[in-house]
Amino acid sequence: MAIAGLTCPTVLVGSASACTVTLTSGSGYTCVWQVDGTETASSSSLVHTATYQKSGVLSVAVKCHNLINSAVATASLSVEQPLTNLQRVTPVNVPANVATELVFNFTSGTRLSATFTLAGVISANSPVLDYNTNTISISVLQTTTGTVPYTLTVTDAIGNPTNHNGNFIFDIPPSGLQVVVNPAVATLGTSFQFTINISGGTSINLSIDYGDGTTDLVSNAVWPAAGVVRSRVYATTGLFSAKFVASSGGQTKSFVVSISVNGPVGTYQFKPNGGYVGVGQIASIAVERLTGTGSALSVLEINWGDNTPKTIVDPFIETSNAVSKPVTHTYANRLDYTVTGKVIGPQNTATFTGTFRARNFMSGIFCTASSSAIQPNQTVDVTVVVSGGEAVTVDLSRLAGSPANSSISMPCTCSAVCWGGCPDLAVSRCFLFISSWDNSDSASDVWDGGPIHGTDSSL
Repeated sequence: MAIAGLTCPTVLVGSASACTVTLTSGSGYTCVWQVDGTETASSSSLVHTATYQKSGVLSVAVKCHNLINSAVATASLSVEQPLTNLQRVTPVNVPANVATELVFNFTSGTRLSATFTLAGVISANSPVLDYNTNTISISVLQTTTGTVPYTLTVTDAIGNPTNHNGNFIFDIPPSGLQVVVNPAVATLGTSFQFTINISGGTSINLSIDYGDGTTDLVSNAVWPAAGVVRSRVYATTGLFSAKFVASSGGQTKSFVVSISVNGPVGTYQFKPNGGYVGVGQIASIAVERLTGTGSALSVLEINWGDNTPKTIVDPFIETSNAVSKPVTHTYANRLDYTVTGKVIGPQNTATFTGTFRARNFMSGIFCTASSSAIQPNQTVDVTVVVSGGEAVTVDLSRLAGSPANSSISMPCTCSAVCWGGCPDLAVSRCFLFISSWDNSDSASDVWDGGPIHGTDSSL
């Protein structure tokens, strides 16, 4: 008995394989099959069938023997992934007259081959398969515009073909996009004229965003030599950016123009509209619009009333709630100052004033109690000492969460609010520890022995 050969054709994952051994002579034999060193079958059959779930190259061995002699043969079995989910990646619109890469992808597949035809002609450039990204790419140069059919044929490892058919639309990409707006600055109610010119391109789609939530779309197979005119009347004042995007052949060009729609300046006030600030401390105020529409191309001018240079904000921008960003200033002397603001627009000017009182600020606070152990309803005297500051308000209260009639130490806090500008109220606190408190009494009832509520300008 002798073995003439062992054949194992390539098989796909999930499909049955068949390895066949051929004997030259002999009878009464038994064949033992091994795959990658593991015995898988033992019979008189000359064919070994199996289904594999992973791709790779397997080693197949068969030993056939009878009572007289034996023979051994080996072969390799290639298990490959089938082609699945072949799809086009490149959008349908692609540029003409330039080298373009068309891309397809697939979910799985190994040992694939591919051919590509465009308008019935096989591509001179062979498709490139990339198994790292599972993509197939073909470089083409189409010199004519229009809809062109294609067929991508991908053949798997055992010769099964899969076709992907469709169309590409070839167009010359847009070029020379220019937009002129007339006028660029005007009052509310004016019709703005946009003249749009495109020097090159076919089958152009032009999208327009006027910057106020309104959009438009213009389509032309060939852009008119005189251009295309669109008009827009804006409903509100403000600065607007109109964006124009021309697309064709899978490429885009964009152009942006600015429009200023002006109206009469409304009425404004400072926010806060006057008050106390600390001498030598940074005072921060904003400007709030009370009436009218938002300003456009306006300038904010602030005269602080202390012979220092004016603050100029150009351009003056309001936020969505009609309040500007804060503007800061520092007063050097203890005086009352009249601050004058102006919002200067193209049509008119709004003038407004505020009075700011610069006062010495509070630098510290200290307080003591006459006794740290008291009975319920007993009066305790509290002494408060404030460093610096003017018109200081002192408040004494039990801390939240302290139980009533408790025998343990009770924290309470006295805090000061100073009109003269406290650098940090969080540090302007002192703490007392009192061992009992009647929950039925308020702070003013229990602690009525000292000036703990109200305003005392002598502090």
